Amino acid sequence: ETVASSVLDDYEEGTYTPSITNLGNHTTSSNTYGAYTKIGDLVTVRFKYQWTNRSTTNGAYNVYVSLPFAGANVSQPGHGSCGVEGCQPNSSDRTSYHSSVPNQASYVQFRCSGANNSENSFNGALSTSLASGYFMGVVSYKTTA
Repeated sequence: ETVASSVLDDYEEGTYTPSITNLGNHTTSSNTYGAYTKIGDLVTVRFKYQWTNRSTTNGAYNVYVSLPFAGANVSQPGHGSCGVEGCQPNSSDRTSYHSSVPNQASYVQFRCSGANNSENSFNGALSTSLASGYFMGVVSYKTTA
């Protein structure tokens, strides 16, 4: 095909090593990985962040997993799906995890809410999280890079 409007002029595939913030004290597992495909201003990222030796201290309300590109300057650059194993922020409540890429952020944020709490914390005071587990998912978002 030779039509100029259908030619991809910005295509990139790559890997990166995700990092995490607000999970609490832990060790990053060697099974942590990240990969992306970028076409124009749309990035699709596949990641898994696995931890071991987690204590239940120093957690927070949002857990952030790094992304290879910053989100665009729009109200919600992207959303995705997330699987979590080893985190149960409230032992007496059903839990729902949500993921999104905030405006101009270089991370996907995970929030956790439950039927009895508007927001659960990954902090040790409320958490019954296991010493090992993972966050994994796919997120697509608009970027300016």
